[in-house]
Amino acid sequence: MTDAEIKNILEECDYKLTENSREAIYILRDGSMIDGEIFEGSRTNDHQMIECFMENIDRCHKDFWSRVHTDLGVVMLVPEYKTYMVMEGQKITEQQKEVLKELDYECEVYCEQLPSKDESVQECFEEEEYELD
Repeated sequence: MTDAEIKNILEECDYKLTENSREAIYILRDGSMIDGEIFEGSRTNDHQMIECFMENIDRCHKDFWSRVHTDLGVVMLVPEYKTYMVMEGQKITEQQKEVLKELDYECEVYCEQLPSKDESVQECFEEEEYELD
């Protein structure tokens, strides 16, 4: 799924993008950020909102989060823990790296890489690419 398609679905599902990296819960490949809708210091949008983009896989499926990263190319942000979460071997785009450098969050690799249905997406994945150095 392209970033443009993700943005269209966001709008359809009444979710928003944000310019404030400290309020974001996902970074798209182009550096756009999905708003966590922080209210009085607490996030009102949960990471589970990503379900609206995922067809043919239930959130409780063991491969759900790997499929999210493979199909959407997002980096998950957890502002309350100052952590960003990626899939094993996930390539972070230059635009995503710019946002992450601004945040100075710790990286957590939390799910395994799966074979992609789209070979062009699979080519983007190279081992150890989630490092910002």
